[in-house]
Amino acid sequence: MPRNDTELIDEVGLGNACLQKVLGRLLLSKKQRGRDRGFVSYAQLGINQLGAVYEGLMSYTGIIAEEELCEVAKGGDPEKGSWLVPAHRQTDYPEATLVTYDEHDNRRGLRGPKRYRRGEFVYRLAGRDRETSASYYTPESLTKVTVELTLKHRLDQERDADGTVTMTRAAELLRWTICEPALGSGAFANEAINQVAEEYLRRRQNELGVSISTADALTETQRVKAYIALHNVYGVDLNATGVELAEVSLWLNTMHPGMQAPWFGLHLRRGNSLIGGRRAVYAGADVTSAKKEWPKPKGGLAPTPLPFSEELPDGAVHQFLLPCVGWAAVSGSDKAKELASEQVKALAAWRTGMLTRPDKRQYARLRATARRVEFLWSLVARRMEISEDAIARRIPIWGADHDAAEFAFLRRPAQVVPKKQVLADLFHAVDTPYWRLKTVMDAWCALWFWPVDQAGLLDGAHSAYTLPDPNALPDLLPAAPDVRLPNQQAVLFATDGEQLPLDELAPVDDLVRARAKKGTAGPTRRRRRMIPLVGLNDWLDFLESMLGTEDVPAEHSLIDRFDSLDALSAYEQQLPAWTGMD
Repeated sequence: MPRNDTELIDEVGLGNACLQKVLGRLLLSKKQRGRDRGFVSYAQLGINQLGAVYEGLMSYTGIIAEEELCEVAKGGDPEKGSWLVPAHRQTDYPEATLVTYDEHDNRRGLRGPKRYRRGEFVYRLAGRDRETSASYYTPESLTKVTVELTLKHRLDQERDADGTVTMTRAAELLRWTICEPALGSGAFANEAINQVAEEYLRRRQNELGVSISTADALTETQRVKAYIALHNVYGVDLNATGVELAEVSLWLNTMHPGMQAPWFGLHLRRGNSLIGGRRAVYAGADVTSAKKEWPKPKGGLAPTPLPFSEELPDGAVHQFLLPCVGWAAVSGSDKAKELASEQVKALAAWRTGMLTRPDKRQYARLRATARRVEFLWSLVARRMEISEDAIARRIPIWGADHDAAEFAFLRRPAQVVPKKQVLADLFHAVDTPYWRLKTVMDAWCALWFWPVDQAGLLDGAHSAYTLPDPNALPDLLPAAPDVRLPNQQAVLFATDGEQLPLDELAPVDDLVRARAKKGTAGPTRRRRRMIPLVGLNDWLDFLESMLGTEDVPAEHSLIDRFDSLDALSAYEQQLPAWTGMD
């Protein structure tokens, strides 16, 4: 796994001839008969041009050939997309569908059907990949009117006691969060930035009764746009290229004299905005009810969304901690039943076995796990808060005086933490609260899309679970570590029942040794290295291996004391041993 997005390409050495071709194509116009090549100007490169680049790039795909390949297309013309097939199957296709070397290739002595050798980089039009992924650029005419209508419904919506419309204060606009769940190249995000920035300056000038000079208007607008783009804009897209182009477009759209190089990597992420675990819960009474309404396939009980501003209700359980009727969704497909009836039956039977009402002991484990989820989530939230402050930039905003109370929320950091540290600690580190929560959510989501031919990996029928002797497991697989589970919550955050201040908290090894001397440490327990999900207890074992078995404090006051990423990281490294995580 590469350590960063460009690690592999950074190792490639480019010769002068290759660089000359690249620079020539970037800087000079295409060759045309009877006309000299001219220089390409990037002075007016803007959002629309980047959108066109984005849509063009989405039409292409690049792979490294794992075997010799040939290319086929309708009528042999790759201009509208083509497909790669193994070269040994070339004779299976009509000769008219084979893509042949073009005139440029012929000058290099290449003729006949186009071939790609094993290990060769293949870059070509991607058939219908763009259409099936809905990778299209939204033109400015549509983004502009959409954002205008949205602002119309957000501004000046409150009324006072007399029913008079209350004008939205300019400062309020700088608090808004802008989210583009289908980011693309950032067309909607940039349009929202532009209109919110212009509206802020218009309202602030009216509030102060002062106008910005024409000479300063552009710079002040760009500064407001830069603040909004860096601190208030979020975006998600499945396509990594789209996310990268969005970062470039936001940078170009907000550049101004004296601007520090921004970094949008914490806010603009590659991911799926439609599928994922969320903070939604079922009440305890619903989870244990004999009616079993939450796992019903039709007319089932939906979970209640739980905003981050609200605490977990007593006894509630998160949706992603419970088996779901949507698991193994392919088993409900008529086509799947027709093509793989036996596998579908196995998947359906597995899902039925998982959707059982928890007994008292199982529900107690679920409740405890839900509390640990909230505790880990609070650690992740604290890391996000510190990271947000770390990547912030000091950007002067017109009309936002330092002494004005309504602008006290503006981020004005004294120094900036390197982005590599923020990325490494949050997204790339293993065994952290973020990693553990994400792994559980990813597993819960993956079970919705489980392949029809892999039911054995779920119900234990796969050969991976078949061992001649259960005691032979440590010989066939790396032995699972001994996990010592303390019986008392005090080992987590205190000794002798009292919570210690952060600066007095002893290292975890010292705490465990101290408790062991008193004879209070729990029994050593070896968890299963591999867990087939045969029933609810198996799912709970997986959850506890990831999220722990020890209870957590009801109050999270300790977490608020962390004011640096280093201090928080040191604390997080001790959690697995304290909480009985694998």
